[in-house]
Amino acid sequence: MLLEKWYADVVDPNGADIFYRANLKLGPAVIGYRGHIGSGGRVRSTIVPGGVELPRELDGAVVWPASGAEDGQALRWSDSRSREIELWRDDRQLLTWNPMVLNGAVSGLRRLPEARGYVEKLTLNFGPWRLGLQRLKWGRFCGQRHSLVWIEWEGRIAKQIALLDGQAIPLHAASRERIDCAGPSLHLTERRALVEEPMSDGALRGLRLPRRLAALQFFRGLETKWIAVGALELGGEAADAGHVIFEEVVWS
Repeated sequence: MLLEKWYADVVDPNGADIFYRANLKLGPAVIGYRGHIGSGGRVRSTIVPGGVELPRELDGAVVWPASGAEDGQALRWSDSRSREIELWRDDRQLLTWNPMVLNGAVSGLRRLPEARGYVEKLTLNFGPWRLGLQRLKWGRFCGQRHSLVWIEWEGRIAKQIALLDGQAIPLHAASRERIDCAGPSLHLTERRALVEEPMSDGALRGLRLPRRLAALQFFRGLETKWIAVGALELGGEAADAGHVIFEEVVWS
């Protein structure tokens, strides 16, 4: 199997939107997925036999496909650059994470000039339940001058990663109120939930899931995704302000 999954978001004064696109190759078969989460928490998802058109890099930007677009428009995220990071490897099994746009201007139909957002790509060639995760935390901050993105794994494999303006820094702790790193701290306020449901009822609704017990337990993981206001401190001094989108997935 091979999964290529794209995630993108955009926030402007009108609200926030989150987009997903993915293709899953199982031997000769390809299954595609399109998803959209709006500011009101409304989730739209479509499973597409044969696959979907994936985003592409063009002239230093990520261009989201116009064909079958989740909200009927094409979007473009500026300031794209490959930053592929190997999150896990075991022999031929490999999981990579590529935060391509950390804090880019977003343009497209109905987008305000202030719109900014984030894009990443994940690839893996094994069943993710093999990681033995108990809790996954992920988030991104887009300010006027800075960006911060973080990942924390809890479970059989423990992992903590943070990037400040694309530079790796130690992540000390990540909670729903504060992200503490070596140097910066991010304070989260005005938190509002966008999604709170098992993965099998949300992004993967309609997809025929594996029947093995470990896989079923994995897809029952409870995913909660929030949007919040973020205040970034560097060296204890106020440095930037912006929006945060972050999530937790918990497996009981």
